[in-house]
Amino acid sequence: MKKRSRAKVSVRKRMPSLKKLSLILIAVMAVFIMINLDVLTVYAAKTYPNTRLNSQSVGSLPISKLNNLISSPEFFPAKLTMTAGVKSYTMSPSALGVSENKQSTIGLLKKHSWLPIINLFSTHNAVVVLNINKTILNSQMASLASSSNVAPVGAKISIVNNQFMLTSANNGMALNIKAAAEAIIAGVRNNKPNFKLPTEPVAPNITNASLVSELNSLTSQTKTAITLSYNGQTTTPSPNTITNWYVASANSYTLSYAKIYSYLKNLGIANGISVSNLPALVSSIESALAKETPLKASLLAAANVSCSTNSLSQLIIVSISSRHLWACNGSTTAYDSAVVTGDLQHLDTLTPIGTYHIYAKETNKTLTGSDENGTWNDFVNYWMPFLYNRYGAYGFHDATWRDPSAFGNIDPNSANASNGCVELPLATAQWLYNWASVGTTVNIVN
Repeated sequence: MKKRSRAKVSVRKRMPSLKKLSLILIAVMAVFIMINLDVLTVYAAKTYPNTRLNSQSVGSLPISKLNNLISSPEFFPAKLTMTAGVKSYTMSPSALGVSENKQSTIGLLKKHSWLPIINLFSTHNAVVVLNINKTILNSQMASLASSSNVAPVGAKISIVNNQFMLTSANNGMALNIKAAAEAIIAGVRNNKPNFKLPTEPVAPNITNASLVSELNSLTSQTKTAITLSYNGQTTTPSPNTITNWYVASANSYTLSYAKIYSYLKNLGIANGISVSNLPALVSSIESALAKETPLKASLLAAANVSCSTNSLSQLIIVSISSRHLWACNGSTTAYDSAVVTGDLQHLDTLTPIGTYHIYAKETNKTLTGSDENGTWNDFVNYWMPFLYNRYGAYGFHDATWRDPSAFGNIDPNSANASNGCVELPLATAQWLYNWASVGTTVNIVN
């Protein structure tokens, strides 16, 4: 009985200890809550001590000062200096469509753990929130691209020191608009105002390799053996001379009819003759060079027509058999050229032999008519009539519908001859129009 009584007494003694522990816990919780309430009250209108913005310490700062802080150069750049290739640009973020969103940024700075006391000891990181006006940003990116992009330079063949050479291609540069926009946003967000805008190379359409074959072909053509002879004398144009018979065409070169013609004409002058077979010679040379086959050809002298005995201040001589024209200043030949004269098979299509005078000068004229060979309605740039009879008007005019090789190379006894007029290369017609006057004497000979 006594032992049972002692056990009951022991239980009654432990019960006050549990109550005491509960009271202590309640007191501790009350203190903890009071501390958190105090912390919350203290930092209700300012940031916590370990607050950071864009990785920089802000510390405990009144909320009212955050507007100015966010816009300060320490956190938001006033200007951005960007380089793209060799060009540099300085612009404000706002001009690029980028601005700070202060309200959202302040919201991030105020955002913290639900337990105030933890915020005293933990680090809180926030970044400046940006407003991006994509319309403005895209427009400025397009403008920067237009200004900074460098077009690629394609390879081309050039003549240097009378030789064909390859001018190398160069890559261009283009602004990577999407990556550049991202770089601008990152520069503003991270407050790093000096940075490079991403670019990418642009390959040229015409590469060095694509022109190697053409270069080799042109070089080989200039080494073609061309032998020209007259009265036992021969001339072989050098590769450098032949190179200068070409003219630029796109990224390469093509033979110039006019340059070969001029060379042969001057060669004839050096031999004391007016070459009658110039168009045929030019065509033969063009064909030989294109095929890279050797050519031997002779210069044929035109009929013995010259200005040496002329006493008129201006005289135009046309030889039907030579298919050639001479313009005389007194006894001096001012100009000469191959021509196309009329069809000798019909009275209304031949070029009448005789002495006449230019009686008019017109430009941009449409010539119309009909004869044994049909009708025509031809526009000419220059028109200088010298005879009018029952068959119509006869004169000098350009014939741009003819291939340049036709002049001096069309038989007057063929239907491919003119309708009676003296047809001229365009350059000759222009020269004659500027040189001749109304009243200038024209002598048509056989």
